[in-house]
Amino acid sequence: MPARITDKVPLKNRLIRQWKVSKDPALKAGINRLQKSVTRKIKDWRNYQWIVTLELLVPEDQCLWKMTKHVMRFPTPSTP
Repeated sequence: MPARITDKVPLKNRLIRQWKVSKDPALKAGINRLQKSVTRKIKDWRNYQWIVTLELLVPEDQCLWKMTKHVMRFPTPSTP
């Protein structure tokens, strides 16, 4: 993951620990904004990685078929 995302995760965790002690509503609002920001950036990064992966597929060498087969496979359910 890029450093711009991983640098915010320890900050978020530190703020959460501070909020657990103080229960300050303003701190909680800041945590919520930071959490949404980190989640959004992780989602955007994963989408970008997926786009790059799809752009690298070449239909001539069966990569496209292998990726389709991998994506369409469903895990077998475990018995109770």
